[in-house]
Amino acid sequence: MDTWRMWRARRTLEPGLHTVTVRATDRSGHTQTADRVGPINPGPDGSTGPHSITFTVA
Repeated sequence: MDTWRMWRARRTLEPGLHTVTVRATDRSGHTQTADRVGPINPGPDGSTGPHSITFTVA
């Protein structure tokens, strides 16, 4: 079964630019590949590569 999971982490960060990178691990212990694969039609057919977001702490 494919599913998206909301999560959060509470951290104290210094002001400035930060990047958070995540990737999934299934119940069997298999971790999402770090290699990015191009779009597959008809998509989506599972995620590849880590997901990153960059943000600024004021």
